[in-house]
Amino acid sequence: MRRSNILWILVGIILISLIIAYSFSALKPTNGRPYSAENTESLGVKALYYLYQKRGIDVDYFKAPYDQLPLSSTQDTLLIINPEADPPKEEQRQSMLDWVKKGNQVVLWGSNHINWPHAFQFQLAECRIKRKNLKVKTRMDNRWLNQIAQLDWAGKCIAPTNQVEPVLQDQKGHILVAKRLVGKGSIYYIPDATLLTNEKILHQDHVALPFALIQQGKVWIDETVHPWLPLSSSSSSVSSQQSKELTLSFFSLLKQDGLFIFLQILLLLLLWLYAKGKRFAAPRFETVREERNALEYIEAIAKWYGSISIRKEILEKQHQLLRTEIIEKLYLPTNITDEQLNRKIEQYFGSPFRNRYEELTHQVKKAQNQKRISSERFIKWSIQIDELRKEIV
Repeated sequence: MRRSNILWILVGIILISLIIAYSFSALKPTNGRPYSAENTESLGVKALYYLYQKRGIDVDYFKAPYDQLPLSSTQDTLLIINPEADPPKEEQRQSMLDWVKKGNQVVLWGSNHINWPHAFQFQLAECRIKRKNLKVKTRMDNRWLNQIAQLDWAGKCIAPTNQVEPVLQDQKGHILVAKRLVGKGSIYYIPDATLLTNEKILHQDHVALPFALIQQGKVWIDETVHPWLPLSSSSSSVSSQQSKELTLSFFSLLKQDGLFIFLQILLLLLLWLYAKGKRFAAPRFETVREERNALEYIEAIAKWYGSISIRKEILEKQHQLLRTEIIEKLYLPTNITDEQLNRKIEQYFGSPFRNRYEELTHQVKKAQNQKRISSERFIKWSIQIDELRKEIV
């Protein structure tokens, strides 16, 4: 290859590299993490941060492990808003509790992770309440709580126990906000975090609630519970459609300037291959003779599933897998009896879930003693098992 050609190729590579570098700098992602105090979009809580600042409250982000909470403070508040990360390990949780015992407090707002309220000894309960314009009443003398008359409630309720004190209830007595005393401090739990979002904080009397649950010291907003990478265990009060919109993926880049960048990279690769002496010829297609069709395997599997004994075995294994997942989800011993398990299911998932589970268990056990299971019942019970498994995730 002549030197003039090599020179022009090098110049082209340098120009394309500069364009790519500039394009990537322009595509620097903004903070779109849901329920983050650094997010100014509809699902963020940046408005709450500004409201605290406007009223002269000392507020800051907390981005360190819990064992680095300020030990000298006695009136500080740590806000944990709809955490997506896993709950803290025992050592970190104990550091947080020691910090609370000195007179500080932790406020947990909502959670997609069922282990977060359990870590602080709160239990959720199903409640059929009016979601919009929900009238509430306070159980604690607080000037901010006294101003709350209505909320747009989108969460569950808190189960009453001896360890928690009701703070805010609806007219039927369902607990919406509760607290637990820990030493000189306290831990608050509010199952609904949508009240704090930039989109809804000014609706109804939502804005009064975050002011009612802070102390005179500094307010820390925990950002460690909102990782950049999405977690499989989190799940969310954020829908899958919203998560897709907020995630900066390869395909979302292609819809923006990423397609232009992709073409530049491809052109750069072709130029590099050409400089290395690669030449592209016409593609050569080779004829492949098919000797066996996959339909044979499908027909064989269909015959197996059509067998009565196989249906019983598959149905029993599906039910056993559902039972195992419930035990693991609730951290129960593997040797728990069915009656004890049913009580735990009602406690954590509600009576409707327990009734469906008991009825399904009865039908599956009864089917094992029958000579024949029809395909209709087999499909129906398999679908019911799959629906219950999805509800406990």
